[in-house]
Amino acid sequence: MLENCFSVKGRAYLVQLDHTGLSWHLADSTLDVYHVPAHQLLSCWNCVKGCVDCCPSLADVFHPTSNESKTYSEPSTTDLLNNHEQHPTVTSYAAVSATDVDVFVTKNGHAITNASPKQIFPKSGQIGPIPSPKTSIAFEENAPDLSSKRPRLRAQIKNLSLISCKHSKKDKHALAIEICERVLPSSSIRCGSGSASEVVRDWQTRVIVFNHDYRDVVLTWYRALWKIILDVPKRPCRLVAIVNPFGGKKTGADIYARRVAPLLRRAAIAVTVAMTTHLGHAESLAEEAANTPDVDGVVVVSGDGVVAEVALGLFKYATHKHGGNLDDMSATVPKSTIRIGFIAGGSTNAYAFALNGSDCPTTSTLQIIMGAERFVDIAGVYSENRLLHLSVTAIHLGFVSRTMENSIKLRALGPIRDVISGTKELILNRSDSYSFRFLGNANQESSPYDEDFCHAGCVTCNSDSPDQAASAWIETQGDYHSVTAALNTLECRYCKYGLSPACHIGDGTADLLLNYKAPLITVLKRFVTMSSFKDHLRRNKVDAFRSSEIHFKMDALTPINCDGELRHSAEFIMKVHRQRLGVFSWGREPVSSIDLSRVSNKFIY
Repeated sequence: MLENCFSVKGRAYLVQLDHTGLSWHLADSTLDVYHVPAHQLLSCWNCVKGCVDCCPSLADVFHPTSNESKTYSEPSTTDLLNNHEQHPTVTSYAAVSATDVDVFVTKNGHAITNASPKQIFPKSGQIGPIPSPKTSIAFEENAPDLSSKRPRLRAQIKNLSLISCKHSKKDKHALAIEICERVLPSSSIRCGSGSASEVVRDWQTRVIVFNHDYRDVVLTWYRALWKIILDVPKRPCRLVAIVNPFGGKKTGADIYARRVAPLLRRAAIAVTVAMTTHLGHAESLAEEAANTPDVDGVVVVSGDGVVAEVALGLFKYATHKHGGNLDDMSATVPKSTIRIGFIAGGSTNAYAFALNGSDCPTTSTLQIIMGAERFVDIAGVYSENRLLHLSVTAIHLGFVSRTMENSIKLRALGPIRDVISGTKELILNRSDSYSFRFLGNANQESSPYDEDFCHAGCVTCNSDSPDQAASAWIETQGDYHSVTAALNTLECRYCKYGLSPACHIGDGTADLLLNYKAPLITVLKRFVTMSSFKDHLRRNKVDAFRSSEIHFKMDALTPINCDGELRHSAEFIMKVHRQRLGVFSWGREPVSSIDLSRVSNKFIY
């Protein structure tokens, strides 16, 4: 354990560091001890008064070139370009992605990392060569083994002092530590009935700067902090990012460049970036990522449909590896060994709300960095003895599927096409005849009409699977305006509580919601109630059932909306496979699950 006194804003604090995390309190008092768990440590760097390029590389810190306590400091970009003979060759490279965040320049055998565009592109002309924008990742040539448990190629941390030297105080040396923390309640996102226990708080980053008179102490802490950060269990080392630049408002690439890539870079996580170009491209990219050694996860920046494609690619690889067959409905689907991190970049982003209770890209990214893990349900849609679709959110029949079908025809109109298509279907008020046969819910304590919602540490999801053999088959038929089989709450900006507010993401069942044919005025009242009340299922008198296997049959061939993608079949089966897909998430984290007296943002700020 390390223990030293540091100064923060002129006050002395005793700071302690061990494998559990970072703790600090006033040096003259043992009250108000604040603790940041190890998994919430995102990054750290050190800086010296007046120096812009003073942050040593990880290679220098872990393997000093001399017996002296100080380490080699990177020369400035200008010096390296103008007088390269005075400095040794820099052979380590930082992790970069296909964005304008990092730029690489090579001249006379020297590589400059993380240099700003202004330094690299002077008015006199371009200094090069510059890698293609399609460059995905560059690994350091001689990466040190920073973890005996998981030897991996690690990204290089360099020149982070570019954003932190402003914190240096007088002649002291500064250690800047970036942590992950929950935002204050004033910025909360409210989910559920509105009680304090149902307020979900987003994550954000915060930089704490500790000053010390001796550089040796700062470097010792710098080295120890990075060892702890990189050895956090389940923290990813290498990721593949699949970005859909065409989903939603076509902001996927911008969201990744501005909100995701900088955090991953500072956390020393190597990322390979791929942009999707056509339908099914994400599936092949995910299958390729699963077949790549040392990949810890796949980051998806898109809407719900691309998540389903990525999941299908991962399960295709896992099934092939275990010698199984995805088309066999009775076979057990193997668990995915690669986790998915979902960054909301689509129209509704229901999957992001289901996992975190929020569609904030920063929250999702920080949960990836912290190594959050949870397994959620998937559902196979089978028709004619083959897998028609692998669903991660829901399948829709009737109103939603017809709206989707019309919206595709009006794609040239842009985002307004959804409003036009929905209004048209609402006025037409069509219904279809369906018949259903499904297994009754074996867990009598769980119902779609429950008032509790699924959250981190959910008792229902963590309980043992009930014996489905004891369940009875139920049959029903009729004319329905809309039908939904939901694997999660389906919360979005149009429905703040979700179509099925009490749906669980890991209990092995789907919620079947049946809205009967009704006059237009009744349908309008349903939509208003659904968007305003958590108990809209009871208010609208919706028939809701919870089942692990549902057989659908329709009189006429109508489109099926599966995770935002259209499929066609007059008769099909939906079977839920419990907790097969690993995701970077703990689930919704309500305020009631947090000890507010120990929230780090109550300190110093």
